[in-house]
Amino acid sequence: MRLRTPKGQRSDWRDYKAVNLHQGCVAAFFRQNDALVEWINQQPLASPVVCLGDGHDGIWNLFAQIAPPVQRLEILDWYHLIENLGQVGGSQHRLDAVETCLWRGDLEGAVRQFDDWPHEQVDRFIAYLAKHRHRIVNYAYYQAEGMSIGSCVFAARGQLSQRSSKLDVESRFQELTGTKITCNKCCDSDVLI
Repeated sequence: MRLRTPKGQRSDWRDYKAVNLHQGCVAAFFRQNDALVEWINQQPLASPVVCLGDGHDGIWNLFAQIAPPVQRLEILDWYHLIENLGQVGGSQHRLDAVETCLWRGDLEGAVRQFDDWPHEQVDRFIAYLAKHRHRIVNYAYYQAEGMSIGSCVFAARGQLSQRSSKLDVESRFQELTGTKITCNKCCDSDVLI
């Protein structure tokens, strides 16, 4: 969402967060992380609660407040994982081999593909994999089971923007109306606030 700023200053971009529980109970929040966590924790939650997110610490910090750790299954968003792999560069053959390993959740196999290629971008990617080791799963299995392997935030945002054109990227809103706009957006999409 693009927020209005004083004349002559660049617009300020802020994300709202959307949640999709059980493919039918959906809510969106703008700058209300505490309300988001409280709302989620008031809902009946599956076991495990599957939390899909990108590599940003902020989303994992939010997830840490949802359900007890033993009830939570954190999964690194497949599309972000592959986007980060693409930043490594190098031969397409090697990248395809790494992607195949990651698709099956074979982290060690993925890292072995880089054994003979010392490079700063490789080191960064391997550090990224190590940081999210416990969030890298057998994506092929989860997709075959019909579970989303794409971030719930992105999936929900995509769903909302497909259903209504009232909030487009060229619109600018005052910060105080951000929650109202998110509410209107969700009302058009049969989404709870």
